[in-house]
Amino acid sequence: MIMPFINSPSAAISLNATLRAHPLGSCFRALARVFFAVGALAVMLTCANTAGAQSPLTLFNQANNEYKQQRYEEARKLYEQITQSGVSSPQVFYNMGNACARLGRNGEAVICYERARELTPRDQDIAANLAKVAPSGNNPERFILFTPIFWILDHFALREWMGAFLSVFFAAGLIGGIYFAMINTVWRNLMRIALYALGAMVIVAGLFVGAKYYQYNFVHYSVILKANVPVYSGPGERFSQIIVLPEGAKVRRIGFDDPAWAEIVMMDSQKGFTQAQNLRAI
Repeated sequence: MIMPFINSPSAAISLNATLRAHPLGSCFRALARVFFAVGALAVMLTCANTAGAQSPLTLFNQANNEYKQQRYEEARKLYEQITQSGVSSPQVFYNMGNACARLGRNGEAVICYERARELTPRDQDIAANLAKVAPSGNNPERFILFTPIFWILDHFALREWMGAFLSVFFAAGLIGGIYFAMINTVWRNLMRIALYALGAMVIVAGLFVGAKYYQYNFVHYSVILKANVPVYSGPGERFSQIIVLPEGAKVRRIGFDDPAWAEIVMMDSQKGFTQAQNLRAI
């Protein structure tokens, strides 16, 4: 039985904000008119191809209405259509996860919630719903001394780590410029201390950026889409069975040159093989 799911009332507003262009300052108005004219011409030339196409916000509102009417499959398809158009929004992934969960597709729901959590890692609604559909043991086992480090790393998205790194980097550059311009010995000493502290922060933030970038681009997690999926010691059913994974189990896929079989690493670091059709990448 699926427990009630949380639907964020501000989802449509938040998505609308992400799709709305930022206002231009008065100093850029002349340039804006040029771009507007070029854009208008481009729209006129391509209107025949885009006739009948719906905006992501329109599709999002339609999907929300379908969800409220308990037509979850129709809602899921509309949310999926938004993601296929190139929109990467935590609200869309979150609501699509809710629709999948209502349909009993826990594996797909886990994928949607995980994608939403990558974009907004501190969202409590996402974490709560993910905990309802994901099986136990979906978090990797880590050495206890590294747990606080990974907690900090996973608590912020890549764009946030990049923002923190750039902020302290430019602050260090500013303090460095002031330090070399200073003549007063007392102030130079204070600037030197601040420069050392910011330099250390730049190094730490850079390490976290590198670690997060590595996670996003080189660590490939997948989710089991079916119930009771067997895992074997080798690429084939002739090998001994190691374990049976439930739907929604999160695994890490590693390189193996066989389209029919996937080599995986489970959250307890145990390796095995399962049929590739049983997995979908997050």
